[in-house]
Amino acid sequence: MAAIKKGITHRLADRMRLLDASGITVTRETLAGFENCSVALIARFENDAKAIARRASVRSVVR
Repeated sequence: MAAIKKGITHRLADRMRLLDASGITVTRETLAGFENCSVALIARFENDAKAIARRASVRSVVR
């Protein structure tokens, strides 16, 4: 189970960095659309993903 969580979290962090670099506002709804999953799933993993994305020098992530 931990491996699944880690995979989802890192995928979300990568998507956050990609969207932010493209100038797209990163929201739960945006991520849900790009990842083809529910907003609830994004909300469940977003805190860990934000921390990973911030460590990669992202200026702004999910609001």
